[in-house]
Amino acid sequence: MKLVKTATFIIGMAVAMNIVACAQQSKEEVSKIAKKMEGKDKPEVVNDDVGGQPMQIKVSGAAVKSDGGQMLILDSRITATQTMGANEKGEQNGMVDAKHKIALERWSGDKLETLASDTTFINLGCPADAELTKGLTEAQPEKGENVIQGQAKLIMICGAQRIPSEFMLFKAQHLLLNSAALKGSPASGLSFSAETVTLIGANSIEVKDYMPEDEKSERRLEINAASKLEGQGTLSIKTEGADDDVSSDEETAEQTILESQDLDEAPGADSKSDTKSETKSEAEANQASSVQASHK
Repeated sequence: MKLVKTATFIIGMAVAMNIVACAQQSKEEVSKIAKKMEGKDKPEVVNDDVGGQPMQIKVSGAAVKSDGGQMLILDSRITATQTMGANEKGEQNGMVDAKHKIALERWSGDKLETLASDTTFINLGCPADAELTKGLTEAQPEKGENVIQGQAKLIMICGAQRIPSEFMLFKAQHLLLNSAALKGSPASGLSFSAETVTLIGANSIEVKDYMPEDEKSERRLEINAASKLEGQGTLSIKTEGADDDVSSDEETAEQTILESQDLDEAPGADSKSDTKSETKSEAEANQASSVQASHK
């Protein structure tokens, strides 16, 4: 009997240990499977809560210089700033991607020395300067509804100037910016290229993008000073991405609510007016009755 009990006990312990081992193995397997599956069922996070990318800024030639090593930096007279467009909440967040970020390059384009033999000048908003334009004939840039472009030996730009909606393109042997403030939303960008660029006063170029990201073609804001950057003035370059538009459905719904509120308020106002009139009439009638009673 004792042998039977002992054998039964041993068998029972073996079964129990086997169950525990299986349970432990099951836990380990479950843990392994869970680790393998971790993140697979999680939805892909897409950051669409940002506005549009700003137009790329490209500065080259004498407008950039070496930092003492292999890196290029802007000349101290020039600053360049990029800002993301606002999202539907009006927030400006996100990062400028590699495609749109500021690019600094050594001049690698064609020399513009051939324009030195040109005998024309283009003047946008500057006062007449007989000495500066001596021997030159004034020419008009090619202007269209959405573009403005031209080339001359001398191009002078002063004061506030509107950048057309498509593009602005100028080439000159000498480009002079005198307190120029250029602002607009060119769809294809703008480019200034000259052998020599002279800065007088505080100059600025500001571009605000208005096109949705998926409709953009490659475009940029370029400033190329092939040989020289002169003058004690400054140039501030700024580009800003397109803002996300508020849904037209939301605007329509909001407008409907406002109109509904206006309609609800109008009858209420008439009702109050009528109530006041009735109360006033009753009061006058009571007063008249009181007067008649006193006369009696």
